[in-house]
Amino acid sequence: MQVPLLHQQIILQTEKIRDLHRSIMQHASVIPSEEMESLLGEIRTMYEMTLQLQHANATAVMAEMERSIREMLPNP
Repeated sequence: MQVPLLHQQIILQTEKIRDLHRSIMQHASVIPSEEMESLLGEIRTMYEMTLQLQHANATAVMAEMERSIREMLPNP
């Protein structure tokens, strides 16, 4: 997945989590279990997105290191 698109999805996911949390905060005492499960599910989704971002970043770092090493090697 392209990094800019992933960033946009993370922004939207963050807003979704924020909205769910606001809804949960309105409960005076016990939070319904389905609302907690929904929040946890959205947090899991956010975690998976951040793992994808981390992978994309690691891949870019490796590619940059590879380019740097090639530039240091003498041309045959």
